[in-house]
Parts: sequence; C-alpha cells; structure tokens
Amino acid sequence: MQSETKKFMGIWSGSVAVACLALMLGFASTGYGDIIMGNFESADSCDGWGPVSWDAANAILTPACANGVTLGSGSLRVAWSYKYWAVLWSPSSVADFPKSSAGCQIKLDLTMYSSDFNTAGTWVYVGNGGLNSDNGWGGLPEATAVDRTTGASTAVGSYFAGTDTIAKKTLTYDISDYNMAGITWFNFLMSAQVSMGSDQNEYGSGVFYIDNVRLIPPTLDVKKCTVAAGKTQYMGDSDFNDMKDTFTASGTISGFPADLNTISHIDVNIVSADGNTIFFEANDFNYMRNVKKNVYTHKYKITKGNPTEGAITSMTIDFKKKTFAVTVTNADLTGLACPLQLIITIGDFVIADEVTETIVNGAKKTIPTRLMRTYKDTLFVTKAKVKNSSKASADSLSVNGELAAKDFNESEPNLYASDVVITWRSADDTKNQTFTIPKHSFKIPRKGRLYKCSKINPTVTPVADANTMVAASIDFDKCAFAVSISKADINAVSGDVKFGLKFTNADLNDFNEMDNLNLALGH
Repeated sequence: MQSETKKFMGIWSGSVAVACLALMLGFASTGYGDIIMGNFESADSCDGWGPVSWDAANAILTPACANGVTLGSGSLRVAWSYKYWAVLWSPSSVADFPKSSAGCQIKLDLTMYSSDFNTAGTWVYVGNGGLNSDNGWGGLPEATAVDRTTGASTAVGSYFAGTDTIAKKTLTYDISDYNMAGITWFNFLMSAQVSMGSDQNEYGSGVFYIDNVRLIPPTLDVKKCTVAAGKTQYMGDSDFNDMKDTFTASGTISGFPADLNTISHIDVNIVSADGNTIFFEANDFNYMRNVKKNVYTHKYKITKGNPTEGAITSMTIDFKKKTFAVTVTNADLTGLACPLQLIITIGDFVIADEVTETIVNGAKKTIPTRLMRTYKDTLFVTKAKVKNSSKASADSLSVNGELAAKDFNESEPNLYASDVVITWRSADDTKNQTFTIPKHSFKIPRKGRLYKCSKINPTVTPVADANTMVAASIDFDKCAFAVSISKADINAVSGDVKFGLKFTNADLNDFNEMDNLNLALGH
C-alpha cells in the first residue's frame, strides 16, 4: 500500500512559491545561490561586522580596503591584539533565517601579509569559528582551507618565514549542526591567534583582510531530466485514464538535515516557468523503516485497470553518495514549461534547482508543447525557409513548428468556421505582410483535430496578389503546424523575422501568437 500522501495539482502563485522557498532557506536572496554576509564596498559600513566586545579584543575594523579584494572593490581590514575572539557578524534581522542550517556552509576569503606582523617566524591562525544566539553557544568544527592561487587544499594556519609572504585562502565553516529554530538574534564569530619569535604561547597582534563572506545553502543539482506528454490529455473530468504524462529527474544533493530521525515527510514540488505548481506530493518518511544502508527508497505501483492520479512511483535518495532520483508517472503536467523548478523538501530542509531546456530532454529536444494545450496559447517555429526570386510573384515561404491552444475542447478550435491569418514581418516591423485564409477553407476533420487546406488564394496585405497560393496543416492533437506559401512577393527574406498565426474560436477568444526567428539559423 502506498504511504499516506498529499497530492496537489493546481495553481500556486509564483511570487508565493519563491517567497515561501526563500523563507525556508533563510536570508534574503534573489535565487538559490550564495548569500552575501559581507562585501565591504562602502567606507561607511562594515556590513554588520564588529569587534567581540566581551573578549576585549581591541579590534579595529576598516571597510572598503584595497588589499585582499575578491568581490567588488573593497575588503574588510581587521587589526586586533592579544585576545582569542577577533570579530563577529550580527545581522540586522533574523526574520528570514532557516529553521534548519542542515547542509549550510559559511565561506570567506582570507588574505594576510607577512609585513603586517613585523617579525619573520610568525605563526598566524584564523580558522576557528562559533555561532551564538538565544539557542545558546555552538562552537564550529575547524574550518577547511583552500589556496586561492592554486585551488589546492592547504593548512588553516600560516607560518611566515620571510617578510614578503602573502597568504591567500578561502575558509569554509560547516554550520550544519547548529539549531536555528526560533532564534531572535544571531552572531557568527571568528577567532585569530598569532605567535611571534620563540614564544609560541604568546598572543600577539596583527592584521588580516576578509572579503566575499557568504552563506552557501545546500544545493540540488539536476543532472538529467525527462518530460514526456501522453497521447491523451487530462481534461479535469476525474477520468484519471487521461493522465499519461511522465517526469523523471536525477542528480546530486549537497547536504542533508543533521538528524534524519526527526524527519516525518519528504515533499516533491514541480513548478513551471510561470511560478505555478504543476505537481506536488508529500510522502511519509521514517528513517528506521525507509532507509537501508544509507539509501531512502520509495516505491508505488499504479495497477492496470485501477487508474489513479499522477504519483511518484519511484524515488531514491542516497544520503552517503548525496544523489537522488525521482520518477512521476500517470501525471497531469499541463502547464509545465522551462525553466522549471524542482523543489525537494526533507522536513524543514528545502532545496531547489532551476532546470532549463538544455537539461530537459537533452539540448536537441524541447519540452513537449502539448503540455501547453488547454493552458496557454503557444506558438514555436522549428524551421523556416524563404526562396527569393527576381521575378514578380515567384517567391515562396515554408514554415514548420509547434502550437497549442488554451481554448481547447471537443469542438474548439474550429478552423473550418474561422479566418486564419498568417503574419510575416521583419524584426523591426518595417516590412509586414498578412495572408488571410478565409473561413471554410480548412476541411472538417473526420477524426481528431487535424485541419488541412491546399491551393487557397489568400487575401494579401499590403499588396493584393491574385497569384499567391497557400497550403496549411494545423494538428491540435499533435500540436504541430506547417504552412507553405507560393507564387508570392515576400518582403522579408533574410535575417531576424517574425511569424504569427491568428484565428478566432466560437467564444471569441482569439489565438494570436507570434514567434521570433532568424532565417540564417533556422530559428
């Protein structure tokens, strides 16, 4: 039996979706990438950084410095003496902080110059950190360090044997185990130690520079994704036999909640380019029951003869290898377009990735246009060709592509009862032609919604031409069209152009779509 699930297929405002995701991830962000905690561009602001007053660190902070800059044009110069804790970051608000810091890291770029320590044989260590809030103190594991010049792992501490040495490092602090739930204030602290000469136990003084301090939230990286449209389409009539769309995705996850035993559910959201949630499912999660050898497995079988609404039929998460795979079948993915969002929620731990056309179905195949049928008027040109002649009324134009109509049911669109207007114009709109196929030109389909016409003399603007002939086929089931115009005088014959189709349904809602293309590139 399938574990108890919640499924939703409908509308979720794009702004609400993004806002909710940002709230759960924490920190104000324009996307799902790094969140800047310190950039130090203004001489009037330290971006929330200051000395650790209770340790009497006597630190002097100077922003907008020219040394050690890795982001923008300024860094933060920290001159401190004799105490362990040097500086801390205190944000102005914690309203949007994450409920869980699982998988989160803090990175910063550290630069030190031996000339700032006056003595050869100086040992400097800037690598310990701590978090403090109304949830209490939490010391962090020692930072890891990467040499910014070579990209190789390096020691956190630096030993300056000469007077012209520069240390350039990126430090990474893992904050996964700290409890962020319900906090009202928050500090991130950095320590600094220096010993000079033979007395290695003496706390000395010195200078270091930091820049590009950022919180790195855990990431979801979709490596492969396929979206397939079924031959039939769900029409909202509770006949789940019409749900035949499928979705698969696989890739990597950068981090997980520290204690999986506290997780009770795993959710999957598939959100379209316009911000609407197309598919949602929440599955019960029990670590002891669902996880074997570090791998979470969910399986559900849709039995033949017992159709059901779309469901996750397979999902695995390897908590050791940090990989995932999910398959949704028998779904209604109407409205799904790229770039889509895949959002996976593990308890309060939310990760997301934006998936573009280059990933979905591979770079050479687009997401099915049929998914736009009943949802949004859509037109997309896949191929266009103009043959230009020096003789009058001897040009030809052929255009192939895909289209979908929002107003779609058993009787609509009905091209037999509608004029169909073909538009061809230059990108700057200076050359514009229309070829109108009059109503009753398309044959009424005996089966399905494939409309065809041939050898039709259209009404041509701006210059009428009795010689022009049009043939066209528009298949609303396969969401494909082909238009051929011959014996014409085509005005726009090269470069960037526009192609459009317009027709009217019985309820007077016009289909009026246009696509931009380049004749040299084919689109």
